Amino acid sequence: ITGETVVVEEPETGLQGIFWIDADSHTWARGQYTCRLTLNCRSEITFQSGSTNTDGCTTVSVTPERAEHGDTLLCQTWDWKMALRECVLLLRVKKPGKPEIITLVEAGTLAKMGMNSAGVGVLLNALASDCKAEGVPLPLRGILEADNFCHAVAAATKKRVACCGNVMMATRDGEALDIELAGEDFDVLYPKESILVHTNHFVSNRVPRYPYKD
Repeated sequence: ITGETVVVEEPETGLQGIFWIDADSHTWARGQYTCRLTLNCRSEITFQSGSTNTDGCTTVSVTPERAEHGDTLLCQTWDWKMALRECVLLLRVKKPGKPEIITLVEAGTLAKMGMNSAGVGVLLNALASDCKAEGVPLPLRGILEADNFCHAVAAATKKRVACCGNVMMATRDGEALDIELAGEDFDVLYPKESILVHTNHFVSNRVPRYPYKD
């Protein structure tokens, strides 16, 4: 069942939502069946407590009009826990019928910041609010599997997400935008004078919706 999704409602921690199954194992012993699942829900667990303390990442996009050599630039600082340095991997993913992907991840996650052979790139900022939503993990893998900018935007916004987050996307053709995701809602931010900058705090006046706060 790896690659499928599972609905979780766990009363002890308050974790709830729909999560990807990264791995599964099944054992039968003494007439008892045990199933163990590895779920992809890193950020959902991190911010499930309702804490609104986020810090660390800065993302920047510069479109060709302002870039020195006429390229599209995507840049990110990833200020995270030093103890996880040994768990960081650079993955190259080849999947039939999909663009080839290069993504920098923590071991066990399907995708994070990266780019693909179709010229689509994505960056990530953690965001938090006191709202709790059921939904899917942040759709970074779906964005990186998109073969054009329109499909990348659709992948980012078509499903409700289980935690808040910000995705900055750009293409080698000079397109760029930023999407703040908050449960079933989102808002889009556009470059100003060909530059986009985002940190770990909501910029939009629309999300998160009242009565929730960031």
